[in-house]
Amino acid sequence: MKFKKDRKLKSIATIILLVSFSIFIFNIIYSNNVVNRLSSDQTNYISGTQSDAVNHITSTKFPNNNFSAQLLFSVKNHNQNIYSSNFRNSVINSLRHLSGLVNYASYYTTNNNQLNSINARQTIVNVNLSGSPSTQYKNLLNFKNQISSPYYTVNIGGLMVIQQEATIQVKNDLKLAEMLSLPILALVLAIVFRSVLAAIIPILLGVFSIFGGLSILRVLASYTNIDQYSIDVITLLGLGLSVDYSLLIISRFREEINNNNSISSAVKTTILTAGKTIVFSGSIVIVCLLSLSFFPITLIRSIAFGGASAVLIAILGALLIVPSILALLGPNINKFSIRKYTKTNQQEIDHNLFYKICSIVIKKPYQIMFLSFVLIIFLAGPLKSIRFIAQDYHTLASNSQGRIVAAAINNNFPKKYNNPIIIDYSVNNLTSPSQIKNFENYLNRLNKLANVSYVQTFNPLLLTTKKVPTINDRKSLSLFLNNNTAQIIVGYNTGNPISSMAQNLVANIRSISVKNASIMVGGLPAIQYDLMATIMHYLPYVVIAVVLTIFILLGYFLKSLIIPLQAILINSLALIPTLGILVFIFQQGHLNVLSKTNGLDITTIIIIFGISFGLSMDYAVFLYSRISESFKLNHNNELSIREGLTITGPVITEAATLFFIVVIAFTTSKIAILQQIGLGMGLAVIIDAFFIRIFIVPATMKIFGRLNWIFPKKH
Repeated sequence: MKFKKDRKLKSIATIILLVSFSIFIFNIIYSNNVVNRLSSDQTNYISGTQSDAVNHITSTKFPNNNFSAQLLFSVKNHNQNIYSSNFRNSVINSLRHLSGLVNYASYYTTNNNQLNSINARQTIVNVNLSGSPSTQYKNLLNFKNQISSPYYTVNIGGLMVIQQEATIQVKNDLKLAEMLSLPILALVLAIVFRSVLAAIIPILLGVFSIFGGLSILRVLASYTNIDQYSIDVITLLGLGLSVDYSLLIISRFREEINNNNSISSAVKTTILTAGKTIVFSGSIVIVCLLSLSFFPITLIRSIAFGGASAVLIAILGALLIVPSILALLGPNINKFSIRKYTKTNQQEIDHNLFYKICSIVIKKPYQIMFLSFVLIIFLAGPLKSIRFIAQDYHTLASNSQGRIVAAAINNNFPKKYNNPIIIDYSVNNLTSPSQIKNFENYLNRLNKLANVSYVQTFNPLLLTTKKVPTINDRKSLSLFLNNNTAQIIVGYNTGNPISSMAQNLVANIRSISVKNASIMVGGLPAIQYDLMATIMHYLPYVVIAVVLTIFILLGYFLKSLIIPLQAILINSLALIPTLGILVFIFQQGHLNVLSKTNGLDITTIIIIFGISFGLSMDYAVFLYSRISESFKLNHNNELSIREGLTITGPVITEAATLFFIVVIAFTTSKIAILQQIGLGMGLAVIIDAFFIRIFIVPATMKIFGRLNWIFPKKH
């Protein structure tokens, strides 16, 4: 068929593409230095919490207790130990070569046995360095690589080193993931879109969305702290959703063209149907992402803003750029075809796999629902042992410096000295007799708490004695007292900051109050405690905001009160088996392919759920909108379900497969968190597209019948 040329349409399309290209060039230039404006500090400190306050007080009032990193010196010669003079002198002399060293604390300067391993083969030197975290890390790495001795080996560690190594490893792993996934993605795109020409469109839209999202991120970074992990989410969602939206737009356009419509009519119908679907589905994805910004956690908020930025640009591109390209190409969209695109007739529909499956589901909806729930319950079985944790050294590669040092401290040093709880005790006129008595009583109460192994601070009697303090007394005062603020170190038996013992101890310490005194509890155990408490506090608000917004948007779009409720409940089902599989693989350590961790990182799970739930809603809107469109024409619930799934089933499963290819490459990472994100999101979209959409949705809609379409009528 020859299509009538529409010069007006082509002129508008050309103008849109020229303007879009100009914006694209601007975005490339404007977003060029966005990385330099983002934070690379992946700490779990939450502004306003006690643990954050203690960190600030320690860095300002107790700088001698605030060390940047740790050096682990291990004895080389089996005939010596850390007390050998050769080893001791070699360690002390080596520190002169550490650039940026401000001060340090070692066993040799403090006589503190806490810094020595149980077998006297290793010793820790805590160092305080000047400069930014990246500069400190470079200086430590240079020190390790340049210093050699016949008496010791040295490894670098500490929280700062762990954070820097994680950042570097993530960048390298993402580059590897992109190198692995992009060639496969390009090949599958050509197969799915049936032609090389059509397959180029989602890549163009993806690049446009990524740079547009980065430009928005640069603007946001001028007003709030944005973490650099947001760039990875922009790349992920910018490319993933560009593929989804392009597939939906092109599929509908081809359908209209094959129905012998004119190019202008095909473009118009595509925008009014598939375009409208994208607006609503994309809006729901943005809502799900922005809901994460309720959490006052920099990493989660950054991912929320970055992801929402990419989705917004992908929506605009799908509504303007893709239709403009199609308007210029017309039926030429099928050129350079790998397999011929033909008009679908009724006989082909009747033999369509999705049509056959849907027919079986509609005939036996209750049996399908029962079997589906049995499968979900089975896959959710591991959830009974689920444990949520914060990031620790286990997330790093086994050969990383930070993990080597942390593992050595955990395994070879007295556990009661590991990762202590830090308390800052502030009161007016601490030197008064009454306040000293209160302070002594507080220390006694701490000592009586269950699982406390030691309480370390200055001797309160030093404030009342008129004798000149000894050198050791003066050191004690300088380390643990600054004006009217005292710092107290509390040890516990396990030394594991994420253990239930440590968490309960933080809660018990915070329950102790002293009249007129301000008490802040921090340290790694308190950071974990505050993180979990913050998430649990804000989680209900996030859930309520998401549920209400989705119900309103989806209800208005589909003209139904029941389907939005179905969508919210059904979409949650895909996340339950996903979480169960993650526990089975990562926490329980099955398959021996990916990293085994002590639990699932809580922030990672929040991110997986937020993004995956939004993507599930994306696919839900694709399916429900086509069913609704059919129902408006025939008012037959069963026929509408069949037609909707038959037409959108291939689009949804193909889109999910393409997205799966993008995210599953993350499992090649050496960082457990990236592995969890890649596998978690990949499983969620596959389970949703190939199981939830094909079996549970049709069965549910069949059971509800015409109740699906209850909606208040306009008077």
